[in-house]
Amino acid sequence: MGLGKTVQLIALLLHEREAGWAAGPTLLVCPVSVLGNWRRELARFAPGLRVLVHHGPGGWASRTSPGRPGPTTWC
Repeated sequence: MGLGKTVQLIALLLHEREAGWAAGPTLLVCPVSVLGNWRRELARFAPGLRVLVHHGPGGWASRTSPGRPGPTTWC
């Protein structure tokens, strides 16, 4: 705990986008117990990323309208 793993991955995601290596969205799979932490850290260190949390029944399909572009990063 506290080794900066979350921030390192966020930095990698941002670097890949800036370098043009990330052509599409990124899927991040994590335990429910750290979901809130990921949301806070993404908002803090990468406020420009569009983030969607897919959790529970319905998930993404119930929160987006047809034809609307999807998120950049899933959490």
